[in-house]
Amino acid sequence: MLTEEDERKWYPKNLQYNPACSICRDLAKKDRACVAELKSRVMFPKIVALTGSTKHKEDFQRVAAEETLRGCIVLTVHVFRHEPQWKHLTVEQTDALDALFSHKISMCDELIVINTGGYIGEGTKVDIKKAEELGKPIRFIV
Repeated sequence: MLTEEDERKWYPKNLQYNPACSICRDLAKKDRACVAELKSRVMFPKIVALTGSTKHKEDFQRVAAEETLRGCIVLTVHVFRHEPQWKHLTVEQTDALDALFSHKISMCDELIVINTGGYIGEGTKVDIKKAEELGKPIRFIV
């Protein structure tokens, strides 16, 4: 529970809990229960990250729209590697994109796996493993 001192120090009335904020991260290190309490006190939108085969761009767009309409902040891929304009990417660029998405998983509250046709590729398996290691809930959408 937050003490009155903690509340004055860590929860100014005009601020929201923000996982990217150094003050909020310091609080998270201090007490995870405080973070949960802060999140419950503010209308901070749920953050979801979308993963799955990028062969199914339309499904990513549909799920992103649905989650946005539910009030979620959606973190997703923006480079669909199977499209012709992205075939020229170097190994370094694809590794950088993978690392960037790993950070998105760290930031999210929930990982959504777009499981079109039941297919889960190697990259999606890596994303699921990362989310599991971080204790993130995982939801599968067909």
